[in-house]
This record gives sequence, structure tokens and C-alpha cells, in this order.
Amino acid sequence: MAEEIKQGFIRQRRNLILISLILLFVEVAEVSFNKINLLGNELTISNPDVVTYSLWVAFIYWLIRYYQYFNDMPEKGIHSAVISRMNKLVPLVAVEKYKKDADLSAIFPDIDGAPEITLREAVVRTRTNKYWELGVSIDAAIGDGDNKHGHTNIGIGVQLVNEQELRVPRIKAWLSVIFTTRLFSEYFLPFLIAVITIVSKLWVSYAGNILA
Repeated sequence: MAEEIKQGFIRQRRNLILISLILLFVEVAEVSFNKINLLGNELTISNPDVVTYSLWVAFIYWLIRYYQYFNDMPEKGIHSAVISRMNKLVPLVAVEKYKKDADLSAIFPDIDGAPEITLREAVVRTRTNKYWELGVSIDAAIGDGDNKHGHTNIGIGVQLVNEQELRVPRIKAWLSVIFTTRLFSEYFLPFLIAVITIVSKLWVSYAGNILA
């Protein structure tokens, strides 16, 4: 069943992209169908608008079909791809909060001044849409001439990264998924092309009414 849905999804995606591009060309270029060659027979069309209406009917049909197959597709990998990138970005935010909020002088009493902090480990304890709770383990080092003396915080500091602080990592994660994976072009690009087609139709109609 999963393979059948996948093959149907691929067909509907191809059909939607094809009919969208045809309609986009027809509407923007203002193509008029006066004759059609059918099996070697030339058919004269008295009402060319009928052809355009038929294309729009086909467009709506394939848009609905694509949407249905899109919803029927099992795990698309989008959520896991975003979370995978968030798992790398959110701990960096947690470390910055750790450096800002923790009393490092108490943790590293033998270090004078502001130590250089690096992430050793971050373990997600709770993760929701509004906040992540991470157990953060850090290393601290301070320069002494050309040498660095390292110290490890063997304890785990719990850092709560709230919804507002998650905004930038979430945007970065989505941008990474859109531009560096096939997921956007495979699942969302057909919708984008369909939207562009609809907007182009509305714009052409609006411009025509203004000029009239």
C-alpha cells in the first residue's frame, strides 16, 4: 500500500506541475486556442475560452489529488530533518545562556577572569514546540601565554530554552532543510508553482480590468 501511495503521489505531482506550467504560460502569454490538431484532424474552436476553462478544471482536479496524496504519504522526513538540525543548533543557544547565567567563578574557582567555554555534551530532557530543556556539560579553558589550562565541569547544568529563544534556531533549521535537502522541492515546490499560477491569473485579470 505504501508503494502504491508513493507511485500515485509521484504521478499527481508530475501532473500538477505540468498543468500549472501550461496554465502559467497560457495566462501570462495570453495564448488563444483557435485550432487543435486531433489525430491528424484540424478542429476549429469557436469559443477559445472553453479550452482555458478546461485547463483550469484539470488544474483544480490535480491540485486536489496532489493534496490528498500528500496527506496520505507516510513519514516524509521533514519533521525529523528539522529536528536533526535543531539538535545541533539549540545546544549552542543553551551554552550561551549557561555562560550568561551560571556563576562560573564558583564552578571554576582556579580560573581568573572569563573562561573560554565550549560545549562538551547536551542531552535533551524535554522537547516541545515551546521549549527545550537540555542537560548541558561544558569545558572551560583559560589562556596562560601560549598554553591553555582546561577544566571540565563534571556536573550537568540544566538550561531551559524558551519559545522566543527557539525562533532563530528554528528559522535556521527550516532554511537548511529547504536549501540543502530534496524535501522542499519534492513536497512543497508543486504547491508553490500552483500558487504562482493562481496569483498570475488574478494579476492578469486585475491588470486587464485596470487597463479596460
